[in-house]
Amino acid sequence: MIATKATRNRSTARNRRPRASRDKRRGSILVMMAIALTVLTAMAGLAIDGGRLLITKNELQNFTDAAALSAVIPLDGRTEAFTSAATDVAASTNRWNFDTQQVLDYELEFGQSVDGPWNAAPAAATGIRFARVVASANVPLTLTRILPGVGATAPVNASSVAGLTGQNSLSDGVFPFSPDAHDVNDPNFGFLLGKEYTMKYDKVSGNPNNGPSATTYLLSLNNKKLIGCPADMESAPLFRPGMTVGNGNSAERGYVDLGDRQPTNPGGGANLIVDSILGRTSYGLGINIGYQLTMEPGNKMAVNFAIADRVQQDTDGRDIGPRRTPTFYTTAQTSMGVPSEEDMKNIYRSAYSTGFPRPPNGNGRRVVTVPVNDPTSNVVVGFAAFFLGLDPCGDSPEYNGRSYNPCCAEYIGSVTLNSGAAPGPGASLYRPYLVR
Repeated sequence: MIATKATRNRSTARNRRPRASRDKRRGSILVMMAIALTVLTAMAGLAIDGGRLLITKNELQNFTDAAALSAVIPLDGRTEAFTSAATDVAASTNRWNFDTQQVLDYELEFGQSVDGPWNAAPAAATGIRFARVVASANVPLTLTRILPGVGATAPVNASSVAGLTGQNSLSDGVFPFSPDAHDVNDPNFGFLLGKEYTMKYDKVSGNPNNGPSATTYLLSLNNKKLIGCPADMESAPLFRPGMTVGNGNSAERGYVDLGDRQPTNPGGGANLIVDSILGRTSYGLGINIGYQLTMEPGNKMAVNFAIADRVQQDTDGRDIGPRRTPTFYTTAQTSMGVPSEEDMKNIYRSAYSTGFPRPPNGNGRRVVTVPVNDPTSNVVVGFAAFFLGLDPCGDSPEYNGRSYNPCCAEYIGSVTLNSGAAPGPGASLYRPYLVR
């Protein structure tokens, strides 16, 4: 059958579509593709830019966490400590932008409470034991900039608060001596800042009739005659040392054998005490407030030598001798509150060269933490920081041809677990920790 011209024309008409219809469909596809591309680009942007924002948040958080912790460590009751804290924060090696840029936009503030109020430069330093660091950065955006209302950058913020919290026990790091409290009810145990107290007594030897007079020795609670350090000696007879153990030359008192915890450990004697002085042993068992100490008898001259060795480990970089800092404070309190603890820490502190490292300026090995005991029971009533002089166990004035060798240390107040002085007030043991 041969198609006629009319038949062909009808078939062509059925297959032909209007041009306007085809253009309309093509336009719809383009719009849909544009919308899809925009959505896909926005999703990719959210993934890329969102990931970068999250990374920056973590980088800033690492910075503020480390900065807040480093800021509370120098806090020792001096207003100069705020400058030291700011210096430590500025020296932080934590960076942002994939660890390529220094964090420059941050605020460092201090307070007496975890909730503030916060101040960048408090007028007084005693009791300031919290630091807050807030940091921010503007992160460049890439793909998400195509979205309405999204700018070229997005701000990211992070904040951290660190503080010094009180501790009731101490294990590794404790100096194996326990001075007798003069007043167990006083926040400073009756000690005066800047005065020297006895770490180790020397026993008066020889015939009492030929030995020191009653004005040159201390009479212990069990009537043993002892030679101590100036602040203890001058407080007699109101102050009397605790129950001295041993007889004759074996009755020297002051140090404790930190390994003497029956039945788990029979004690290490002089060797363990020496290792504890030099910080090269771990005993793993803590000294707690309320714990009854076991005092160690015997002269143990190795103890004196170990203390001298620790002083020589002073890292202030200067020559041994008079150029080294002799005392922590340039003068001592004459009575409680005169001058105030704030004055002692801000005015009477020995002048260290700021060119040497802390704490304090390289003398950290000479700042020691000790448990303080109630002399009537040997029970630990708290912890305190003392500063070792240049010759802690040097000869005392000679009595009837014999020189005595008590070991002395200067009372400097509260202490942190890094063996640095703390803000107080009073004598307390603090640990740096991240609050939030």
